[in-house]
Amino acid sequence: MDLLKASLLSHTPLTDIILNKNQIHDYARTKYEPGFSLERIATKETSRSKKMKLKVILQKSTNKLLFAQAEDDFVDFLFIFLAIPLGGVEHLLGSNTCLKSIDNLHRSVADLMDHKSLASADTKKMLMNPKLHHGYISKYPIFPLSEQRLHATCYHLTCVTMFSSFNFETGQGKYVKGRRLYKITDDLTVTPFCMASTLSVIESLKIPLSDIEEMELQIGLEEGLSILKASLTSTSALTDGLKIDGVFMKQPSKDTDVSQNRRPRYSFIDKCFPCFNPSYMKK
Repeated sequence: MDLLKASLLSHTPLTDIILNKNQIHDYARTKYEPGFSLERIATKETSRSKKMKLKVILQKSTNKLLFAQAEDDFVDFLFIFLAIPLGGVEHLLGSNTCLKSIDNLHRSVADLMDHKSLASADTKKMLMNPKLHHGYISKYPIFPLSEQRLHATCYHLTCVTMFSSFNFETGQGKYVKGRRLYKITDDLTVTPFCMASTLSVIESLKIPLSDIEEMELQIGLEEGLSILKASLTSTSALTDGLKIDGVFMKQPSKDTDVSQNRRPRYSFIDKCFPCFNPSYMKK
């Protein structure tokens, strides 16, 4: 267990375990490094994959993400992070996850291990890009993932019928029930959205409503991979994964924006305190 933990946190796990056994919690923490290759997995199918809407609430004066608001499809997308095997994460990010030791393991299988060294011809595929259990993938997946298939098995001329993936509606992958709103913090803590508690948080931070900005972003394959990578090492996965600072700085300073990626500035404030809307105040 110590070696597994060290391999996720340290660039030198064996040294840390052998020479610093009593200091296992004092590793130099792995840092988030943006960037990955999209060309290797981008296909016509993934380019047409579903895009999700994500509303992010920002503090304008600091460019800080306060929280995000999303529907169940985005939460299902986040929860599948917990279902993807580590080898699958490495495959999606091209052995560039910022988990240097795990990256090296993945590259070792890809570059150094031949079929003569492995147990079977399928072993390399299983380690490099393992499949998810049946039913884990959503109907409109963001990532190009594949599921295991279960086939009919015959014993002494008697066939036991077992379900296989193609007998079901493509991709189940529903982790939350029904359609509702959720609040997601920068460190990917997910809770049901509650307006009262959200306003209480904003009040406790002593942030004036005039300093709050709302943007609506489109989340597709590229943004999804970026969030996945950031989630492995960063405590501000949304800010780092979506490059919130850069997106915010590019926005014009008008009260409204008619671009596809942004909703009117005051929509969040309208729902909470309509009297703060300038158009309302002019009446």
